[in-house]
This record gives sequence, structure tokens and C-alpha cells, in this order.
Amino acid sequence: MNIKYIYNLIFKKRKKEIDIYIVSYPKSGRTWLRVILGKIISDLYHLTFSVEIFKLTKKNKILPTIEFSHISEKYNYLKYKNKKIIFLVRDPRDVVVSSYFHQVKRNKIFNGELSDFLRDEKFGIKSIIKINNTFLHALDFNKMLLIKYENLKTNPKEEIKKVLNFVEIQFSNESVIDKAISFSSFDNMQKMEKENKFNNWRLTPADSNDLESFKVRKGMVGGYYNYLNKKDIEFLDNSIKDMDEGFGYFNEAEIA
Repeated sequence: MNIKYIYNLIFKKRKKEIDIYIVSYPKSGRTWLRVILGKIISDLYHLTFSVEIFKLTKKNKILPTIEFSHISEKYNYLKYKNKKIIFLVRDPRDVVVSSYFHQVKRNKIFNGELSDFLRDEKFGIKSIIKINNTFLHALDFNKMLLIKYENLKTNPKEEIKKVLNFVEIQFSNESVIDKAISFSSFDNMQKMEKENKFNNWRLTPADSNDLESFKVRKGMVGGYYNYLNKKDIEFLDNSIKDMDEGFGYFNEAEIA
């Protein structure tokens, strides 16, 4: 029998199971949430902060095992069966603009204009909406916590308390949340990224002189308006109507 196969079989058996998955479509704020929770865990358990701190939870018998991952069209939903899910969702109109800069300036796999990107079959807003809708319908609502990026921006403390309660991380003093929110401000995260204090190649700017090339870019709510012409804005605003009503972006009050 293949030695590599035997090694992988043993490793998988010994590996601690994942308790909670925190998932989102790319560019929906998952790195931001990861930093906030990472800072809270490091302070509560007297650990050195790192964006990789969640790897330690796989070895720690006290902490729940938390894994962050993207959702995509080709995703195995069976891995989430009987698991707790935190689904972070962001307005696809902001996501698609943020994704454009990521694919052009960081991944360098798209050569067209922003207007083309919005309508692209693979990267565009319709694909983003379809993937989010599919994921929402595929999961058990009783084991899923839906967190909206916009609520996290408006009222971060209350949203983080929801997350901590859901993952069953106990805290006796809310100051630990305040400290983590301050630590994870976009200004501080951009500074840490520029100075390579995350010590992670995924969290380094493609060009330290170009803010649009940063992993932590701007994080604005409704920022897509600043990049688009009237025709493109109308296209996005009409497209958002296909978003499942459960997300809340369909409501006219939430459409800018």
C-alpha cells in the first residue's frame, strides 16, 4: 500500500474536527472579522496575536476549532453537514468593485475595464449573487449565523457579541471586544499590512504606494458609487434585486 496514502489516512484520523466554519464570498470582510476574533482570542487566552492563531485552536482542547474559508460555485457543501456556520455577507455591489482591484492589482488575472468586470460571467455581480444565494439555501438555518458586513461596520460590538456567543467563547469583560475593534480599525490594519506586521504573504500589498493594491483596501459601505458611471450603477442596482430577500439587500430602503 502507498506510504503517502497511509500517512494521510492517519493524519486525517488524528486531526481535530472543525467545530465552526466562518465563510464568505471573497472580499466580503472575512479578513477583518478574522483579525477581530484573533485579537480577542489572543487576549482572552494570553496568546501572541497572529492571523494564524486559529491554527492553534485545532490543537487546543479548550478552544473551539474555527476555520475560515471562501465560498465558490464549485464547493462541497457536505463538509458543513452538522457544523455551525457563520456566514458573512456583504453588499455584492461593493464586493464586485473590491474584487476588481484584487484581481487586477494583486492576482493580475483580469485585463479589462471595471465596467467589463461588473458584467463578467465568472467574476461579475450576477455570479456573486448566485453563489451567495446558493450557499444560503444549502445550509441548515438552525446552525447558521448570518452576519452582514454593513451591520458589522455600523455596530461592531453587538455583532461581535453575537459571534462570540454563537461560537461559545466566554468573556467576562466587554473591554476585550472594544480593544479588538480598535486594534482592527482599517487604518491600523493597513499600517500593519504595509509594515508586514501580519507576517503573512497574503496580507502584504502588491505595491505599498498604491492603496488599491492592498489586501485591506478601503472597506467602505456604498463605496462602489465612487468608481462607476450612471449606467454601471443602474446595472448593479437592478442586479441586486436578484439577491435573496433573506439577506436584506433586496429591500428598497437598503438600496442606495
